[in-house]
Amino acid sequence: MCHNGFRYIQSMNKFFFCGIGGIGMSALARFLHDEGHDVFGSDSTDSPLLAELQKEGIQIFSSQSADNLPEGVEELIFSEAVPATNPERAEAKRRGIPQMSYFGKLGGISQEYFTICVAGTHGKSTTTVMSGLALEKADFRPNVLVGTKVFEWGNRNMKRGKSNILLVEACEYRESFLYLRPDIIVLTAIEPDHLDYYGTKEKYFLGFKKFIEKLTREGVLIGDIHDPAVRDLSRFSKGKMIDSSPFLGEVPPLLLKGEHYRENASKVLALFESLDLDLSVAKKALMEYRGAWRRFELKGTFDGIPVIDDYGHHPTEIRATLKAFKETYPARRKWVVSQPHQYSRTADFLHEFGDSFQDADEVLIPNIYKVRDSDEDLKRVSPEILVETVTASKTPPGRVRYTEDFKNTVRILREETRSGDVILTIGAGPVHEVGEMFLSRE
Repeated sequence: MCHNGFRYIQSMNKFFFCGIGGIGMSALARFLHDEGHDVFGSDSTDSPLLAELQKEGIQIFSSQSADNLPEGVEELIFSEAVPATNPERAEAKRRGIPQMSYFGKLGGISQEYFTICVAGTHGKSTTTVMSGLALEKADFRPNVLVGTKVFEWGNRNMKRGKSNILLVEACEYRESFLYLRPDIIVLTAIEPDHLDYYGTKEKYFLGFKKFIEKLTREGVLIGDIHDPAVRDLSRFSKGKMIDSSPFLGEVPPLLLKGEHYRENASKVLALFESLDLDLSVAKKALMEYRGAWRRFELKGTFDGIPVIDDYGHHPTEIRATLKAFKETYPARRKWVVSQPHQYSRTADFLHEFGDSFQDADEVLIPNIYKVRDSDEDLKRVSPEILVETVTASKTPPGRVRYTEDFKNTVRILREETRSGDVILTIGAGPVHEVGEMFLSRE
C-alpha cells in the first residue's frame, strides 16, 4: 500500500451538483473542485455554505432551473433529497447527461483509493475528524470527506490530501454505505435508527452486516467487542478484527469532556495500530482536538452565559451529550433547548427520548423538525406528547416546556436565564439559530 503516491488528474471534467448545499454534497463538490475539475451547483434556498462555495470558485445558483445547466456538463450529481422530477434533473435527462447520486459518485471514487470508512449510529463525524487530524500529524496526508466543518481545515468539510488514502464518514441511511469499497471499517457504537427507511431493528442491523461483508480478507474491522451489536456483526467480516476496547485505557486527557469522546478516541488509536503507526503521534493529536462544527461547539458567551451547540438527535446521543454538559459545567444551571429531528424518529423512540434529559435543569422544546415525514408520522406524536413523556420520566423533576417556536424560546431564555447559567442547543435541524439569536440580542 503506497500512502504518499499523489493521484494526478488524468483529465478535467465538468460536474453539476443538484442540491449542493447539503453537508455531504458540498464536501464532494469541494473535493472534485480541488482536484481541478469544473464544478457548478444549485440549491433551492440560499445559505452561508453556498456563499463559501462561491468564494472558492464554484459557480452557484441559489434557485433551481433547467437554465442552470451549462453547456458541456458531463455528469449531474444529485442529492438523495432531490426527486427525478426536479427541473435540472429533467433537463439532464432530456440532454442525455448521465446522472449519479451523491453516494454513487463517492462510491466510484472510493474504488480508486485505499478507503477507510467510519460507520455506526453515533460518533461518525467526530471519529472521522479525529482520525483525519491524527493521520495528518503522522504525515499520512489523507483525503477526508466528513459531515461537519473542521476548524483546522479552514471550516471546510473536506481535506484534499496528497496520498492514496481516502477517509470517509460512511452513512447508513438508505444503505448508502453499500456504494463504498472499504479497506478498513471503523465501527462506532451501533443501535437502531432510521426506522423510517429500515422499518425494523433487524433490517437496520442487516444493513451493517451487508456493509461489513464487503471487506476482503486483506481488510480490517475495528470496533469495541463489548458493544453487543459490534461483537455480533464482527462475525461477518472476512478480514482481521481489532478490538478497540483495550485502547480506551490509553486515551490521553482530552479537551472535550464526556465518555463518548474518549470512546471515539480509542477507535483512532486502534486505527493507528492497524496501520502500524506510532500511537504517541495519535495521542498528541487527540490531546489537541478542539471539536468541530455543531459537535459540542461553544458558540459564544453573553452576560456570563455560555451557549453550546450540538448535532445530537438520537436519544443515546442526547443522553451522552448532556452527561458531558454536566461534566463540563457541574455547578451551573443547565438549560437545554432540544429540537427533535423527524416526527417518525420521535415516535419510534419516544420513551427513550423521555429518559434522555436527566442531566438538564430546564428543558425547552420549540417544535419537532419535520423532514421526510408522512402525514401518518405527524399523527403519531406531537411536541406536547414529548413534553409529557420527558416530564414523567425526569428525575430529579424539573421544568420541561413546549415553547412553540424559536422566537418564544429566545424570549424565555432572555427573561429567565441569569449570569452563571449555561445553554445547550441540540438537534440536527436549525435549532442552533436559537443560540445565535440569543447571542446576537436581535
